Amino acid sequence: MDRQSRKLLKHISNKQNNPEGFMFLVELFDQYEKLNSLSEQQIMAMLRYLESEGYIHCLKSVHSGDPIGFELEHKGHHQKAFKFDDFKKYLIHNWIAIAALTISVASIAMQL
Repeated sequence: MDRQSRKLLKHISNKQNNPEGFMFLVELFDQYEKLNSLSEQQIMAMLRYLESEGYIHCLKSVHSGDPIGFELEHKGHHQKAFKFDDFKKYLIHNWIAIAALTISVASIAMQL
C-alpha cells in the first residue's frame, strides 16, 4: 500500500473523523482535500484501491448505482493484526532464504 492510501485509510478509521462507522463521499472530499490538496479523482482512485484490497466497502445509490459513501470492513478496522499476519506468512514462506542470508553474513563477518 502506498503512503497516500495509508494516510487516507488512517483518516477514515480515525473515530473523530468517522464516528458513525461510515462516511459520505462529500464529507471525505471536504475534509481530505483541504488537508492534502488531492483532487476528487485521486481520492476516488485510492478508495477503489482500498476497496479492492478489502479495507472498505463502497455504498452505492439504489437508484443510479453511483458510489455515495463507504464503510470500513473488518480488515480496515484491524489493520495492524492483518499486517502482522502477512509478516508472519512472509517469514514462514521465506525462512530458507532468511537462514541462508544469516549464514552468509555470519561467514563474511568471521572472515574479517
